[in-house]
Amino acid sequence: MSNNNKIDNKLRFYPEDTRIIFRVWNYIRRGHSNYTAYFILLLNFIIIAYQLAISNMPILKAVFPSMLIFGIIFLIVYFPVVLFIGWLDMKRGTYPQDQIVNWDLNPRQRQQYEWIYEIKRDIEDVKKVVKKMECVKNEN
Repeated sequence: MSNNNKIDNKLRFYPEDTRIIFRVWNYIRRGHSNYTAYFILLLNFIIIAYQLAISNMPILKAVFPSMLIFGIIFLIVYFPVVLFIGWLDMKRGTYPQDQIVNWDLNPRQRQQYEWIYEIKRDIEDVKKVVKKMECVKNEN
């Protein structure tokens, strides 16, 4: 039995017949949270904001005569703002801390990064040896 099979067997917390249920549940969760939930959230916000705020105020109704115009203008403003907020979060916000927590909680990922570091170090050592060999070869 190879070492990989030992690791894989340790990761199987549930019997084989229930793992398919968890896999399907994971796909549904990821598909909903990563894609459809944002679309539904934006559509819901546009409808509610227009119906409750804009359609009842004559001044705003004159600026946004239809829900379609309001939705388009909202999205034109919304996407650059959330893009900037997301960029700011990646650079200075919670993202760096999330990565530290993930590093601490995921020993496999840490081990993979350690292997990559060792491979890079070994490559640098090989480059040095090749360079020395080329120098010796050029001297002869």
